[in-house]
Amino acid sequence: MAVLLSPAKMTSKPYALANQMMTKRASFWRQYFYFFMSLLIAATVVYGFSHTIDHNLIHASPLPPFVLYIHAVVFPGWVVFFVVQSALIRSHNVRVHRKLGWFGVGLAVAIVVVGFFTATGMARFAIQQKDPFNSASFLIIQALDLGRFAVPLRSLSTGARSPSSIDG
Repeated sequence: MAVLLSPAKMTSKPYALANQMMTKRASFWRQYFYFFMSLLIAATVVYGFSHTIDHNLIHASPLPPFVLYIHAVVFPGWVVFFVVQSALIRSHNVRVHRKLGWFGVGLAVAIVVVGFFTATGMARFAIQQKDPFNSASFLIIQALDLGRFAVPLRSLSTGARSPSSIDG
């Protein structure tokens, strides 16, 4: 015995289910993207520096400039701050996120200042050590990195004031 189904019944339900699943998946990624990315960045930083921090910072010979030790505290602080801020937004704690944001502005300024002194200090150190692979010619890379970090700061600090900029 054959059952005749209309074309609407044959096609609407599977597509509706697929659309609903795609909507849920897109909603999940929209809500958790920044939090997951902050964790991925933190894991990448820990993994990347775990191979060099002992030989180049803790047990270095000759000792690097002192500003490198300041850099080793301030820059990971920024990564931790990024994870905390994205977790606060994910947990809908916008008020604490905004209050902590002012600390982030100060930390961002410290990143630029310490980054400049670290880059120039390490270039000078490399020249003194006659290191051909880490000389002053690579200083442009650090300058561009600092610029790419510093330029968006104004838009981040002003954009966070509008409620529409926070996806909750």
